[in-house]
Amino acid sequence: MKKNTKTFFPVTAFVGGIVALLVSATLAAPATPPLAYSPVKTANPLKGFMPFSGIHETNDMPYSMEFFYIPLKDLMNGKESFTWRNLDSRLDEIAGRGRQAVFRVSLDYPAQPSGMPDFLRDGPDGIRGNTDDLIMRSYNDHGNDGRSLSPDYSDQNLRNTLVRFIKALGERYDGDPRIGFLQLGLLGFWGEWHTHPYIGGKDPDWSPSQDVQKQILSAFDKAFNRTMLLAREPKADFFREYSLGYHDDSFAYQTLTPPGWHYQGKLTSHGETERWRTQPIGGEIRPEIQPDMWKDPSVVPSGQEYSLCLQALHPSWMLAHGAFVHKLVPSALKRAKEQSRQLGYEFHVSRASITATLADQPIVIGASLRNTGVAPFYYDWPLELTVIDATDQRIHDVRPKWSLTGLLPGDPDRQWTHEIPAKTLPPGSYRLLLRVVNPLKGGIPLRFANTLQDANRDGWLTLGNFSVSPSR
Repeated sequence: MKKNTKTFFPVTAFVGGIVALLVSATLAAPATPPLAYSPVKTANPLKGFMPFSGIHETNDMPYSMEFFYIPLKDLMNGKESFTWRNLDSRLDEIAGRGRQAVFRVSLDYPAQPSGMPDFLRDGPDGIRGNTDDLIMRSYNDHGNDGRSLSPDYSDQNLRNTLVRFIKALGERYDGDPRIGFLQLGLLGFWGEWHTHPYIGGKDPDWSPSQDVQKQILSAFDKAFNRTMLLAREPKADFFREYSLGYHDDSFAYQTLTPPGWHYQGKLTSHGETERWRTQPIGGEIRPEIQPDMWKDPSVVPSGQEYSLCLQALHPSWMLAHGAFVHKLVPSALKRAKEQSRQLGYEFHVSRASITATLADQPIVIGASLRNTGVAPFYYDWPLELTVIDATDQRIHDVRPKWSLTGLLPGDPDRQWTHEIPAKTLPPGSYRLLLRVVNPLKGGIPLRFANTLQDANRDGWLTLGNFSVSPSR
């Protein structure tokens, strides 16, 4: 069942763009010039480059999310026994830095020990050595040397257990503000839903069948209605039936067509090129090119240039660990920061008006919002207005019914209005501020691409000044 949007926590909506404001300071006063655009200089939530979690950065790269893998054996030790402590500690650690997590649960990560819980390997009777044991295949590809093992994904006990796990995961974590995005994982090498080179047309073929894929997709779709999900790629047309985005893990290397098997070709062949309009696109810059691409852009294959991939896929974020740990000279670091900034939404408040009035009449607020990024914002995050008096005290807070979701790059400016009721404010001089509320306590604030964007850590943007006069 396809959902229109997924919400993180409370109401309100997200936006991706820039906002400039036009303010009428008092009755009959001339309007100030439109608010000027200025790119956001620091990290904005849920977009940009991110590293693997827990790193010690070499470069001064801003970021708002951290990525990690976690094996299923760290989360489950029995058919109905879940051990969430390991996951919670990872999420708490990242949230403690004001960032949100992107993660993937894996069963089979080449060159690492198997992520399969022991009770699953023993089969439904729980006794190893019987004929109902889960088949686990050894392989030496991808630098594995037999350390990890590829399971038989058709095994009914394994399938049923994965469905139970996904249900429990959703019950506990759907809408958790510590989580930015969840990759489906679980099936295939690295949780990428493929077993290359043991794939269709080859003998043996270890690929999870379409029946298995449908079962896992359906389980995730039922379990998660607020946290956004991403699959590695559309494997078949039926992926369109589910509420999820995609992640291109060879970005700027095997993204654009030709050839047709590149990422863009897979989206095209399954009718998913417009998925970015409602669901997020993420991924990873191809690791082999990360050490040098910001120093020498020519290492990116011809036809796969970063800017072309950006405009074609409309991604919101990329795992780009090399930008954080490989020493970059100033020019390379500047290029990396700019490429990170270009991902996802960018909000510019283009105009604002405040019709200040007499104390017995309402104050009418108007604002216009524009998205100058490459993608929308996908979560319903609340917006908040606050009135500051002459002593710099907040005396009136309100969450207007302003929606930020669904504002696409190139769309006309979104127009907002709100009224503060009469007699709410006594006569005096005031400032009006706007912000988007990050549901993660202590989370990185969303900043607008405005020259007047306030420097405080809560992300407030000053819309303008106004006065309320005594009633006549």
